[in-house]
Amino acid sequence: RNRVRMVASTSPLLEPIAASASSERHSGLGHVGARTIGAAGSFILCYNTLVGPGLLELPHTVQAAGWLPVLLALGVVCVISALSVTFFCDAIERYPAGRRFEYCDLFGHVWGKRAFRWVMLPFALCNLSQAITAIVATAQVTDQLLLFMFDRTYALQVFPRVRILSWTEEECQYFSHCTPFKAVPEAEMEVPTVLTLGYVLCALALAPLGSLSLDDNIKFQTFAFVVQL
Repeated sequence: RNRVRMVASTSPLLEPIAASASSERHSGLGHVGARTIGAAGSFILCYNTLVGPGLLELPHTVQAAGWLPVLLALGVVCVISALSVTFFCDAIERYPAGRRFEYCDLFGHVWGKRAFRWVMLPFALCNLSQAITAIVATAQVTDQLLLFMFDRTYALQVFPRVRILSWTEEECQYFSHCTPFKAVPEAEMEVPTVLTLGYVLCALALAPLGSLSLDDNIKFQTFAFVVQL
């Protein structure tokens, strides 16, 4: 408790949490849930976040670019990631113990509020781009699954005009990599904006998980990890 007060007195960034740090330590609860994730849960969460969405597109990437460029790119990313994690772990060791923190808090602790704000913006944009990519890839795979199971999937076109579209197995014969609703009708010069059935099903299944804390989500992350294996 004294250590938390001492840190709060020297770092304005930590003042809002100084009053609640002692109660969090005794109850095991913080603003993001109880501290029950553990090492195994942390590994599963990182694996699903970094590897999960990429597995959906990796076979097509290897088929289009070849195995050697993909392998070299993965090797370079692996080295950069290992160095980044090493430096990140070193920074964590220098952070005050006794409470949970986020990635950008480390920059705020070392360089102050201005660094915290400048790092938060690109970090949030990076997470947003990763989330959008994962949502699109998952929705496309869900549409492909519907096409495989029922020979047809549907979408609501909202631009340039509102109508219901359908996609059948026969329409995939013109593409080496079948992605439902990928083609643009020849009669329309503008690229249509569609809301596919696969996207709607993904939203209905995954949106409720957004209201849960990270600790409560771990069991779903574990299930997804086992399915991937």
